[in-house]
Amino acid sequence: MLAANNQPPKFTNNDVSGFILNEYGIKTKHISELGGYIDQNFHLVADDYGSYLVKIHQIAESPEVINFQEQAISHLDHNISGVDFPTSFNNRDNESYSHITDSNNRQHILRLLNFVTGEFLKDIEVKNIKAYFNVGQFIGKTDAAFSTFSHAASNRSNIPWDMKNTHTIMPLSKYITDPAKRRLVDYFFSQYTTHVYTKLIMQRMSIVHGDMHGKSILVENNEAGDLAVSGAIDFGD
Repeated sequence: MLAANNQPPKFTNNDVSGFILNEYGIKTKHISELGGYIDQNFHLVADDYGSYLVKIHQIAESPEVINFQEQAISHLDHNISGVDFPTSFNNRDNESYSHITDSNNRQHILRLLNFVTGEFLKDIEVKNIKAYFNVGQFIGKTDAAFSTFSHAASNRSNIPWDMKNTHTIMPLSKYITDPAKRRLVDYFFSQYTTHVYTKLIMQRMSIVHGDMHGKSILVENNEAGDLAVSGAIDFGD
């Protein structure tokens, strides 16, 4: 599973502006750091007012996994119209990412992506059932699109959010200090092993986004005045 010490990189705004100028030839007008779980993310506005997402991956991330992210996003971008995705821009060497080094001489991967605009679903007061239908339809479209997509890096044993890897987190229950809560967790782990895992491995499987929620779906009013999905993010971090 993911190591507990996989912390986001700690580059400054000036560091990132310099990297983007060197690698992409883009001058920064404004830059601000965004949140991130294991990656460091920035919103960069160029001097020509182009809007970008800068993503710096933590050291443990492999190029194969990053390629998986890029190919998955590209696949959705080509198969779902009317929705904006964070697609990558190539650097001066016509590569989709660059290698950069921090002050401790550790190497990271830098990517420049399209900054997806819109209002987060979580910030919108949904007033009619049609909006829920539109969001559900979009999620269904992503599942359908991914049914024709595959990538070797999608089948990894170190992803604890993948249900078939549940056994990798079972040893962590020993850190639950409340005996009653620990017994409850262990009970459901046992139920998973007995009733779920043996059937799960026999089912059809497909890649899914896996984390569609109010902070990863962006919306706006469409031409009919209904709330519709305008963008989707959070394909890695």
